[in-house]
Amino acid sequence: MAISVRNITPDELVAFRKAEQYSFSFWDDEPVKPEYLQNINFEERFGAFVDSQLAGTYSIFPFDQVVRGVWKPMGGVAGVTCLPEYRRKGVVGSLVRNGFQAMCERGQVVSALHPFRDTFYAKYNYVPTRGALGVTVDSVAFAHYLPILKKDEDQWHFVRQPAVEMRPDYLSFLRELKLPSGFVSGGNLPDEVWQRRRKIWQVVSVQHGSQTEALAIYKTEKFAEEGVLEVREMYWRSRHGRDRLFAFFALHREQTYKTRFKTAAGTDFQRWITQPPTPYTLSLDHDTLMVRIMDVAGALQGLPAAVAGTLTFAYQDPFVAANDGVYQLTAVQGELQAVRVEDTAALEMTVEGLTALTYGALPLAEVEHRGWVRGIEADTRPLLEAWFPEEVIYNPYFF
Repeated sequence: MAISVRNITPDELVAFRKAEQYSFSFWDDEPVKPEYLQNINFEERFGAFVDSQLAGTYSIFPFDQVVRGVWKPMGGVAGVTCLPEYRRKGVVGSLVRNGFQAMCERGQVVSALHPFRDTFYAKYNYVPTRGALGVTVDSVAFAHYLPILKKDEDQWHFVRQPAVEMRPDYLSFLRELKLPSGFVSGGNLPDEVWQRRRKIWQVVSVQHGSQTEALAIYKTEKFAEEGVLEVREMYWRSRHGRDRLFAFFALHREQTYKTRFKTAAGTDFQRWITQPPTPYTLSLDHDTLMVRIMDVAGALQGLPAAVAGTLTFAYQDPFVAANDGVYQLTAVQGELQAVRVEDTAALEMTVEGLTALTYGALPLAEVEHRGWVRGIEADTRPLLEAWFPEEVIYNPYFF
């Protein structure tokens, strides 16, 4: 069976959207909503075709992603589908391999996705990261922050607006923060997509004078005993801003009895709520993020380096041959510099190994245990441990 993969054309957009609907939603025979047919960048949309019939879909969105504090151009893979009559025939594999080529051509040095099944994408060297925690507490758990609203109240205030109107301020604030590895910015999305995804959400910003100190994207659902304050994202520059943001949550305690928020796995969130801790429930975010390096030098360039040193490693990518070779990694003025060299390698790394270390998804000992890095010696181990400590990985933005 011959499979061809290419960008779709405007005439194929309805079939593309119907394939997505079949895979991710409820099928019906109604026409596709006009809003899903507008402002489409066809360079981001791919189709797999068998005998001129659309068999599967694949999208690559141009995001920026934080890797150890450095923003990197990232290819966000989404909308991967295969219609049932074409499944188990290599359609999705063809889409993935074509996507790798497209991301490399576009300078997207890393890639990320939310998998339908992580074992499938592991075949293509994607590495899973820890999911976020969902925490649900009584809204009154934040009530102890309310008294601070009386302090310096002439210098602090809240600004609340629909999320669709806050995009520039939101993106500008994010760029000023130290964000965790894996964090994805939707700044490159078309405004129409932003508005469609944010139309039921609000943004509250905590202002100290003219400066934003904290910000949250949230919505309210129902009322009283059934009411929930759903916090999708929350950020702060300072503890003072954080405390006032939590006080804002508490202002809803009689409107929505519950508050639900997400945070990175391992966060000591109990210190945020009433002491001794009030009851809470936890859920694990199943929207796991998987990550992969697409360009070795581009992904490593400029990452922070705690100690000076140099090492070489051999690297082979089974799907991106342009990455194959020996690389020299050097710490220069506190940053890593990566170049391909004609030299003997001190150690070997797989795609999974370098990806896990670059993001901080796993500690070096675990990467070594899995066989993803080989040949570590007494002189290279301290460098790897200093350059690639395990990181908190967190991305609240589902794409």
